[in-house]
Amino acid sequence: MTIQSKVKQLINSRKEAVEIKPKADPVMEREVLMKKMGFPEVPKHQHIWTIVGKTYAPPTNLNLSTNTNMPATVLEKAMFGVTTLLWDCPCGDTKREELLGSDEDLLEALINKADKIGPQFIDRNGKSFIISEWKPQQQNPSMIPIK
Repeated sequence: MTIQSKVKQLINSRKEAVEIKPKADPVMEREVLMKKMGFPEVPKHQHIWTIVGKTYAPPTNLNLSTNTNMPATVLEKAMFGVTTLLWDCPCGDTKREELLGSDEDLLEALINKADKIGPQFIDRNGKSFIISEWKPQQQNPSMIPIK
């Protein structure tokens, strides 16, 4: 046997002895180590999401005859508007969520305006509507009409 063949044999035997293992996930290694040390199982993180930002893009008036090649999702967003919410967790994770339309209650907003500013008038299809605080009339017992 020559020296070269012995070297090749030695190299091949080393390759078989040394297996290259994929790098393990450090989180999994920590959990395994904690279990071996006798600690209870580490609970998984539960996100506590809080809203850190909110934007609203109002609907636009589109001419549907000229926008026939628009995707349905874009058309819905343009017709109803989009509210975008940005959520944050104390662990550092963030997420973004899009809602179709506004997340505010329009009736509640009108009532709050009527309470702060005064009566709110709405014109729709030739009819006028008013939103204001209702105060029932107090009748004097001596003035009650008799039937």
